[in-house]
Amino acid sequence: MPQTLTGACLCDRIRYQIADKPRFMYQCHCGKCRTASGASFVTNIIVDAAKFRITAGRESLAAYESSPQKFRYFCSGCGSPIYSQGEKTARVVSVRCGTLKQDPGMRIA
Repeated sequence: MPQTLTGACLCDRIRYQIADKPRFMYQCHCGKCRTASGASFVTNIIVDAAKFRITAGRESLAAYESSPQKFRYFCSGCGSPIYSQGEKTARVVSVRCGTLKQDPGMRIA
């Protein structure tokens, strides 16, 4: 696995960096994830919030509160979902694997 993972939205306005190995990879099949993505499921990695940072395009980052105190962050230009984070899970970020530029070096748990 690369030391640092990077990712971006479809239009490349929003870019991010993950400074450490993700905790794990998972797929979510819940109704909200399916509706937000337009797919049967989404594949995510869980990373420590302190190791995740937006490196470009913060002004294009939009948020939607999909559940009480849980926000889904996406590009306001192209609509790419980037990550989600909730009040109860503030120490971690769930990053959409489809936006990664490299192979994260792990598979679904």
